[in-house]
Amino acid sequence: MPLVTLYFQLHQPCRLHPERGKFLWEEKNREIFLKVAEKCYLPATRLFTELIALHPGFKITLSMSGIFLEQAEQYQPEVIKTLQELLQAGSDRDQVEFLDETYYHSLASLFSDPHSEEFRAQVSLHREKIRRLFGIFPTSFRNTELMYNNHIAEVVADMGYLSLLCEKRDDMFQNHDMPVSPNAVFRAKGTSLIVLPRNRELSDDIAFRFPHRPVTPDEYASYLARIDGEGVFLGFDFEHIGEHLWADTGIFEFWRGLPACLEKHENIILANPSDVAR
Repeated sequence: MPLVTLYFQLHQPCRLHPERGKFLWEEKNREIFLKVAEKCYLPATRLFTELIALHPGFKITLSMSGIFLEQAEQYQPEVIKTLQELLQAGSDRDQVEFLDETYYHSLASLFSDPHSEEFRAQVSLHREKIRRLFGIFPTSFRNTELMYNNHIAEVVADMGYLSLLCEKRDDMFQNHDMPVSPNAVFRAKGTSLIVLPRNRELSDDIAFRFPHRPVTPDEYASYLARIDGEGVFLGFDFEHIGEHLWADTGIFEFWRGLPACLEKHENIILANPSDVAR
């Protein structure tokens, strides 16, 4: 009976201006953000808000970089409003979880910095941004590009988080006395922090392979129902819905149909990272 976590990342970089003497390319940043907001951020967020209301057992997790939120406030405040509406729609049954991360989608966790001061400062900045915009204090964390090592886990645990998302690493499953399930949930060494490794294969079936090898919501739900393990962490870039994969690929229809198909399998339990940690 696997716990299934559906996680989406929202980030939009700030592009540098090609002309000498100028810094940020304001016109290009605005143009790209508005385009992606129309194709992806607004319609996909509204879709999930509808699904949360229609399916009480459906849950999703989102993580948004501080840079993404800054651009949303500046270029298209409606994106912030729709995210607030999504969070509110899931508030009664804890169906929506927002995460903390590095504010700048940076590599600060890899700096040669024994006290991780820059990393902690960026996380604190992000934490304040989430509190100001959404009125919450996240209890789960994702590092940039889901990078993980035990030192990062120690710092994240010390900052009070309950769970940490990461990319799957081979050494997590080796050098154990007993075989380890490919869908195991871990506890970070020396801490109480719960670690959720991403199932790359099942995630990429939708995020990358969907246009070339389409899968129906029923088929995908059946794959998840056959999983052997404690938890299935599925991670996606939010922009695969409408931007990387255009609407004519059927990606909106896939996500619209998935909750009802998951409900057909009694052994599938949707759980956000803090649910898994508890």
